[in-house]
Parts: sequence; C-alpha cells; structure tokens
Amino acid sequence: MQDENKNKGLQHLNQMEQLFQMQGRIQTGQPNPHCYTFSVMDVQFKQRYEINQIKVWFYDLDGRVHSFKIILIDKDNIEKELFSGYQKQGLVTINFEDHFALQIKIIIMSGSSYNALAIIKINVYLINAIKNLIQNAISIIRMVAQILYMNI
Repeated sequence: MQDENKNKGLQHLNQMEQLFQMQGRIQTGQPNPHCYTFSVMDVQFKQRYEINQIKVWFYDLDGRVHSFKIILIDKDNIEKELFSGYQKQGLVTINFEDHFALQIKIIIMSGSSYNALAIIKINVYLINAIKNLIQNAISIIRMVAQILYMNI
C-alpha cells in the first residue's frame, strides 16, 4: 500500500514537472525549488474562483530584479491587468477588487536581471469575505435594533 501511494506521489510530481517544462524550466534539488519562465506562465484553474489577492514568491537568494505583469482572465475571456512593474525579490502581494477568474498570466517584461522570471510559488486568495459577511450582518442587526428602539 505504501509503495502504491509513493508511486502516485511520483506520478503527480512527474505531471507537475511536465507542466513546468511546458511553461518554463523547473529547478529542483535546491533549497528553494523554482520555475523559470522566459515569456509567459499561465495558471489555469479547474473551475471559476472568486479571488481578490495574488501572492507570487520570486526567487530570493540573490539580488535579481523581476519585471513582469499579471493579467487575470475571466469566464468570458476578458483580460484585466492587475499589476505591471518591478519586484526586487521575495514575496509580492497584489490586492484588487473581487473577480471571478479562470486563469491568470504572469508575463515577463523587459528590465529583468536575467531575462527570465524565477517563481517559487503562486497563491490566489479571496480575503476578507467572511469579515465582510460579518460586518454586513452586524449592520443589519443595528438597523433592526434602531427600528425596534424607535417603535417603543
């Protein structure tokens, strides 16, 4: 049973390596495995997700500069540019209005140190959704309390 799980894990890793090889080049056996892309990295979701934050962790063991833009693609294939600029190294967090996304693209622009983007990890989030629901519920409770108080 353990060998079957190990084989499934290796198959999954091989599939991920194939994906990265199609998009760029994966570097393993290093403290921070990362993927190089020399043009565009497409991140396609299995379904439509509502998101409002993207975090991209760039290779950060040297002083390289990454020049890139991030584009969100919605269900109607409409592209919206979320970010365009430079990131010296490390983690970049991009906040934007809520959007339903099927795909994001990270596109290299001129001005990067190595004519490539070295990406360790990409995360997308829907932040503050629960906080907004709670704030809306509190507002409704306050309005109801004021109405009840006025009618006494």
